[in-house]
Amino acid sequence: MKNAFIQTACLMLLLISSNVAAMRYIEDAYEVLNLRISMETPDTGSVEVRKCETCPLFELEITPETKFYKADTEISLAVATKYNGMEGVVLQDTTTKKVTRIIIY
Repeated sequence: MKNAFIQTACLMLLLISSNVAAMRYIEDAYEVLNLRISMETPDTGSVEVRKCETCPLFELEITPETKFYKADTEISLAVATKYNGMEGVVLQDTTTKKVTRIIIY
């Protein structure tokens, strides 16, 4: 019985470690203290973020697929621009480098 438990535990560790090695980040998150969202068209625009408090600002692309949330309610890009200056989180796809979601606190 003890031998079967040890074999099962080893198998579980092997499976877990192989899954951890295959994990990858799909989104980068930027915590923003002062949102700066701008619209170029009704469904595209940009948002300014920085990687650290003293790092320079840079722009990320907002596309028609970008979702906006005020707390847990989905809103439009036009409504989201009304919350400029507030705190939030900007999430960016690591592959396409486009903004996937903006969550406003």
